[in-house]
This record gives sequence, structure tokens and C-alpha cells, in this order.
Amino acid sequence: MKTIYRTISEQIADLIRNEIISGSIGENSLLKEQELSNRFEVSRGTIRHALMQLVAEGIVTSTPNIGMRVASQPTEESIALIVEIRTKIEDFILSRVFNQLKNENLEEWRKILQKLQDASEQNDIDTFMEADIRFHRFFIELYPDKHVTDLWEDARARMMMRYDRLKNLKSGFEEHEKIFKAVESGDLKKALASLHSNVV
Repeated sequence: MKTIYRTISEQIADLIRNEIISGSIGENSLLKEQELSNRFEVSRGTIRHALMQLVAEGIVTSTPNIGMRVASQPTEESIALIVEIRTKIEDFILSRVFNQLKNENLEEWRKILQKLQDASEQNDIDTFMEADIRFHRFFIELYPDKHVTDLWEDARARMMMRYDRLKNLKSGFEEHEKIFKAVESGDLKKALASLHSNVV
């Protein structure tokens, strides 16, 4: 599997995104470049780049003469559409990379699954959320067309703003385990059905 490199600004965007999703940074909160720069010990330019990535995802809004704020959450109607889009993308990609997955890929994926299990047992929603993203991103990044993978990132990020759906981490882990076991056994149909149940 190809090695995926993430820039500092992408890593900072991940951290800020996770805090927004978990509620540590509230809806409509003002995001000040200098404060974030001091906190993460990076340049304001890096922070600006990270925030602009979140603006592109719809998680953050930018208003002239005001600055950047955490966006309002999507409506239930919008979420239903976003879920449908994400499901179609994940079905599309998993179907196409299914036969590329080798034993070493599965071992790496298994480690992410283990993190999900550990987080569920410790009721650690922040770690669970991070591992959840990594679990899905693992096979998404095997697909070579960035146009499609960027669409997935956008849909995933907007869905994650309503992460309260995963209050039961144990059942959340079990959903991911079903996906993994189906892929491991070579059953694409079952893997897609399990994937659909998890995303929806």
C-alpha cells in the first residue's frame, strides 16, 4: 500500500476538526489565528491554511472583517443527503480496491480496529472518533482518484459534525469488526452490507 504523507497544516486541521466534532470547540465559536498559532506552536500561515481547509469542508465559515467561526450543524434533511453521498462513495471505492488488499494491508487495518476496540472499552470517544476516521480512510486512500477521495473527505467531515450518533461505542466497534471480518474472508457483498449499516 502506498505511504500517505500529511502536511503539518493537514494535521492541525485534523486536530481542530476533532475538537469541533467532539464539542470542545462550540458551534459559532470564533477561531483566532494567533491563539491557535501559540497553542499549536506553528506559524499563523500554517493555521490559516488549516482553517481554509476546514472552510472548504464546510466545518468553518469565513466572514470578511469578522474572521473564521465554527459553522452551524447541518440540518437533519441535509445529513440524510450527506449520508447517502458518503455511502455511495465508500461502496464505490471498497468495491474497486477490494482485490488489492493484501495480508500486510489487513494487518495494518487490524491495528486500527484494535484501537477502536480499546477506545470502546475505555469509553474514550475522542480516541474512538479518531480511529473511526482512520478505519474508513484506510481503504479510501487506496483509490487513486483524488477527485473522489476529496468528495469523501468533505462528506465525512460534514457527517462527523453530528457525531452524537455514536454514544454506544461498543456497538460502533462491532459494526467496524463486521466490515473487517467480511473483507478478511473475501466476502465483498457482506462487507458492503456491513459498511452500509455502519455509515447509516
